[in-house]
This record gives sequence, C-alpha cells and structure tokens, in this order.
Amino acid sequence: MNSTATSGHRLPTQYFLAAGCVLAAILLMVVGQHIDRRLRRAVDRVSAGIVSIDAARLDPAHNGRLVHVTGNVAASAPIVDPDTGFKADGLKLTRQVDMLQWMRLASPDSAGRTIVSRWLGFGYPTALLTVDGKPDGRSNPPMPLTSRTIEAPGFLIGDLPLDARLADAVVPLVRQPVSAEALPALAAKLGRADLRMVDGRIVSAADPAAPEIGDLAISYGLQVAGPAPVTLIARQQDGRLVPVSPAEARRLPMTAANGAHDLAFFTTQAQAAIGSGWAWTMRLLALGLIAIGCCIVIYWGVDLTGWDNEIAGVILMAPALLAAAPVWGLALLVALVMGLSWWGLALGMAGCLAAAVWLTMLWLDRPAGRQA
Repeated sequence: MNSTATSGHRLPTQYFLAAGCVLAAILLMVVGQHIDRRLRRAVDRVSAGIVSIDAARLDPAHNGRLVHVTGNVAASAPIVDPDTGFKADGLKLTRQVDMLQWMRLASPDSAGRTIVSRWLGFGYPTALLTVDGKPDGRSNPPMPLTSRTIEAPGFLIGDLPLDARLADAVVPLVRQPVSAEALPALAAKLGRADLRMVDGRIVSAADPAAPEIGDLAISYGLQVAGPAPVTLIARQQDGRLVPVSPAEARRLPMTAANGAHDLAFFTTQAQAAIGSGWAWTMRLLALGLIAIGCCIVIYWGVDLTGWDNEIAGVILMAPALLAAAPVWGLALLVALVMGLSWWGLALGMAGCLAAAVWLTMLWLDRPAGRQA
C-alpha cells in the first residue's frame, strides 16, 4: 500500500512575523479600550453614590455616604493666641517673632570669626559666641515668644462641621495683616508700654533706628477664606465632613472647586481626567509594533551594513511607517468593533486565536491531510 502526503504552502517567515505583529497590535488596542472603559465605569459607580445636601444641616440618613455641598467656609469660633490672649476671626493666625541677637559669623576679610548682631527667628545659643575657641563675654537673653501658627478651633462650610484636613486642602486663603490689632494684647503679655508699630511690625526698641540686643520685632497675619463659596465632595462621618478615601480620590481627582458647581461638574472633570489615556497609549504602541512588522517584510534579507546610525534609522523607518498606517487603521477598526460588547470581544478573540493557529500551520508547512 502506498501513501502520499499533501503539503500546504509554506508561509515565508517574514510574513508570519509581520502577521503576528498585527494580531498583537489588535490585542494591545483592545486592552487599552478595556482599561479606559473600566475606569469610566468606576467613576460612574462612585458618582452614583454621591448625594447633594443642603449646607444648613446634616441628615443622619446620609452618614457614611459621599455628599456634595456648596457654602462659605468660616471658623466655628475666634482664634485665640494662647501666649498673648489675642483673638481674631479667621482660619489661621500666624505669629512671626524675631529678636536682635549676637551670633558668630566668619569674617569676610580674615580667616578668623567675628561676633555680629542679627535679627533671628530662633534663640541663638550663647555657648556659640566664641572667638578662637574662647568665650566672647557677650550673651543673648531668652526669647519670650517664638513664631507659631494657630488654627481655628473648628471649621464650618455653611453650618456644617468641616474636618480640619479638608478645610486646609480646599479653602482658598487670603492673608490679612493684624499686627496693629494685636498690639495691646502683646504689650500686656510683655509688660511693656513702649511697643510701637514700625513698617507693619510691632517693635520693642526704644529707638527703632538703633535697636538693642533683646529687642523684638513681631508681626501677626490672619488667613481667612475668600468671599466666594466653595463646592466640595466629602464623606459625611460622625456628624462632620471628612476627606474622601484615597481610592475615591483616584476616581474623583477634583473634589473641591471655588464657586457654586453642580455634581455633574465633578463627574465631567473625572471623566476628562481619564480621557483616552490608556486607549491612545496602546494605539501608539500598536502602530510601532505594526511598523516593526513592516520593517521585517521590507528589509528581510537586505544587507543593511552601513545603516547603523540615527539618521539612517529614520530613513529606513519612513517607508515602514507609510506602509503601517493603513494596516494600523484597519487593525484599529477591528479593535473598536471588538470593544463594543462582550460578544464582540469573545468573537474577536476567537478570530485572533484562529488566525494565529492558521498562520502557524502555514509557517510550519504541516500536511493538510493524508490519503491511503
């Protein structure tokens, strides 16, 4: 009995590799579309759970939920400087204190060191006042006050309690000088009636033009919320509004904005932040992959000796990109159709798998069948 084998047609290796690049490019683009679609659906799920509330009161039924609210931000009570008793209405009170002190500096005209007077915001240690390793004999008095920032005891948006972390992150602050208002409280604290205002600072020098060691220069600044309302998305928790979780913040990159904005504004911003980042990243990678496949087909077996520099590489890639562009367009169309539905994805994946198997069979030149 004789037997013969009927062989298929062998697929040239370069075409097999190029076809593999096209199939891989299609799958890359489908993956990019899938990631973008998943991100958009996650934004939709988070947005669907947000409820818009009135800034006048909290509804206990919304505890634990994300809420959308618009209102003016203010402190729940005046800020009190615990060291001087000075009170101010605002969100943050900053006290800057400088004292004229001796300090050691390198002398610019010699290798030694010299003692000079400087306004410093910290206490300079007397132990450092030495020349050639020996005490200089001068000393600095202790600072009666130091610089510090005091926050309001509580924050409100409308009439709703606002977490301090959220207030600090969302409120546009406007700085106002309040040194003159603090002058009486500071004079009482230091027990000095000769304090005066000089260039916006409270100074204790008898002669501001010739201050002495130990004289103070103190300024106060108050940070208040801007006049415009603030719209924010936060979580209602235990009778106050707190920041959203890190996972929710990734879905909603903008959770606060100046002015009155509806909930759709934040959802639109979240969708715009997604854009088509992953989809277009994968599409560009797919174009590069198809261009590589075209290079394989065009230059297979060609001696490229001497074309090993950057300029030559650009010249060689030009025809490959021209050939790849229409192929990429068709591959993109296939990927878009596959991404329309789960059925399209399943059928497309099955088609890609069948094409890969068929190409492999052609490349290996396996017998299509046997006759006895």
